Amino acid sequence: MLTDTYTRDHMTNLVKINNQRYVVDVGFGSNGPTKPIPLEHGYNFTTIAPARGKLMYRSLIEHSDPDQRVWVYSVQEHADALWRDMYCFVEIEFFPGDFEVMNLKTMTTPQSFFVQNVMCIKTILNEEKTEPVGWVILHRDYLKRRVGDKSEIVETFKTEDDRIGALEKYFGIVLSEGAKRAIKGLASELRPKGEHA
Repeated sequence: MLTDTYTRDHMTNLVKINNQRYVVDVGFGSNGPTKPIPLEHGYNFTTIAPARGKLMYRSLIEHSDPDQRVWVYSVQEHADALWRDMYCFVEIEFFPGDFEVMNLKTMTTPQSFFVQNVMCIKTILNEEKTEPVGWVILHRDYLKRRVGDKSEIVETFKTEDDRIGALEKYFGIVLSEGAKRAIKGLASELRPKGEHA
């Protein structure tokens, strides 16, 4: 995600179909694209209405050489909102070892979002199952349903058992006994109030 600095900590896939290249991104969550996006400068599209996405091939303010360019994916939550940069990427092929190095900080730094939180997101489709209309989002100690610009908390969790039950009920994820125990002692574990790791 682009915050104070533009870091490459997100994986996107570039695919070519009939000489047209597309960005295919299934892992960015509720601000991510919901379908393959043509790799074209200025391409503007609806993600889940009223939100829109955009691809731009441009330089970043941090670049010491203003001739450098990267692809920047941005989101506008509704027509009156400002565009927010989400992430950037380049067209260089990365290998498994590259991702291991890039992922190390994301998965081990105590302040990392992914160390501090449990998150799971599922797309809600329309009745015809042809278009995305919303999301079911499990984040830390709650489950939220967001359709368009309407959002509601469906469930809150007090214990790991509550959250494990929600993973199965809403996402079809059944954890093994070993996976259930693996969160014990981690920053992302749900503990009763007052109990510390």
